[in-house]
Amino acid sequence: MKNIIRELVILILAAFLLAAGVYYFLAPNEIAAGGTTGIAIIVMNYFPDINIGFLMMIMDIVLYIVGFFMIGPVFGIKTIFCSFTTSFFISIMQIYFPISGPMSHDILIQLIFGILMCGAGMAIAFSHEASTGGLDIAVKITNIFGGKISIYYAKDGSSEFDNAIIMTVLKKREFFELKKYVDSIDQNSFITAHDINEIHGNAYITK
Repeated sequence: MKNIIRELVILILAAFLLAAGVYYFLAPNEIAAGGTTGIAIIVMNYFPDINIGFLMMIMDIVLYIVGFFMIGPVFGIKTIFCSFTTSFFISIMQIYFPISGPMSHDILIQLIFGILMCGAGMAIAFSHEASTGGLDIAVKITNIFGGKISIYYAKDGSSEFDNAIIMTVLKKREFFELKKYVDSIDQNSFITAHDINEIHGNAYITK
């Protein structure tokens, strides 16, 4: 229980840093940070009365659904919590602690503070197997299956039908993530793994 509470506190801190960096430093200066946050800031530039926290929440929903099933429930739940908490903090700041413009005339200093706070929040989230949501989920999905993939069909002796056999080259961390994903979608599947000593062109040379 203590570990869960500690994890929640850390993710809340990550969300707060990201929210504060976006709302107080990046958004007032119309600096798009990228991802759904950057899109929300751009939209806010044309529609200043829009609640960017709510807008971020709307844009993230589709990515949450995809990420939850593609990456896994643990990462998905943490990411959903962190991202919605970020949107919640931004909404609260916009309602109860609003600002009418940039906090100073020095855009560079505000950019540095904004990037440092957002970067710190993202780093904390990533270090605890979560993300801040948005397009980070898409990047995570791409990284999981970013290796070279080949697919062929063959009989495995357990049935008369051909089964799809997928071969890919992954890093150790990606391999563990792949195992979790495969287990979550097909309990009857199995995985074999070999260390790769060298990769040259399209040929795989194994130990």
